[in-house]
Amino acid sequence: MGSERATSSSSALKRGTQAFSSALKSHSIVFPDANLILHHVLEEAEFLSKIEYFLKFMHKYEINCEVLPSVHSEVAKRMLKASQNFLTLIKQCETTIRSRGAPASIGVDMLECIREAFSTIVATLEDEVFKDSRQKQQAIRYARTVETAIVSSMVDRLEHGDTCSIQDFFREVEKETGNTYVTMSNRLALLTSGLKVGWPSAKDLLPVTSELHKVLASCHLPDPDLKMVCQAVSRMAKENKWGALVSLDYVHMLRNAAKIEQETMLSVTEPLYVLLSLERKLSKERFPRKLMDFSKFVQFPSPAGVV
Repeated sequence: MGSERATSSSSALKRGTQAFSSALKSHSIVFPDANLILHHVLEEAEFLSKIEYFLKFMHKYEINCEVLPSVHSEVAKRMLKASQNFLTLIKQCETTIRSRGAPASIGVDMLECIREAFSTIVATLEDEVFKDSRQKQQAIRYARTVETAIVSSMVDRLEHGDTCSIQDFFREVEKETGNTYVTMSNRLALLTSGLKVGWPSAKDLLPVTSELHKVLASCHLPDPDLKMVCQAVSRMAKENKWGALVSLDYVHMLRNAAKIEQETMLSVTEPLYVLLSLERKLSKERFPRKLMDFSKFVQFPSPAGVV
């Protein structure tokens, strides 16, 4: 019976040295979603402090993190798309400035041209119809990221007394941005190198049943998010450890957190509260498969010798 009990959080806490149970290391798995990873890779200031907090305590408590197959695929796809979008936005900025009578060479006056160009670009994005609000928000963030890169690059040149034509300046910015995918890949590698990160493949997942899709239907999750939740439930059931899916998506994931947890016991939480969520699960002093019949959601392999 003892082997079926998770270590009690109250006995494992070391008051005065750490706030949460050391048992988190052995009895939990954290699944960062694609948005959290990409916010870090793109160095988006809006989410920087939350992600730094998350990384700090994942490292301190040596908690197992897993990048699910669907998340890995989504991150790679969106990193490539982001690098392509950055180049498109640079060209849009240059075209807009030229159409309004650009100065012959770079200078302080051109900063106003850049500001006006991106005001037009963002206004166009605001009016554009997207599949969902998350895509529109991401597109606007990309535009602001490229605007920052262009302004920073120009001011750096002016500070060093460099002069060049508008055309040469934008070709240099394009060349710098052309390395964006490599830079993002390096940031991703740096992110995972400081954590206990696993990269489960399809063979590490238990097949999910139609019943799992059925209970999640009322959440109306986009297909990538639904697939991610199903994979997280599969991994939690297979490993028999408490799982927490960590997200900064308030539109789909966090809004449905209570429903997902009620139906599957998978926690869905933002970075600030992942440890609290897992700590509460440990206080149940049981592993997940003792508290829920996961066979209705996943297909466990038959015991050896049983046909």
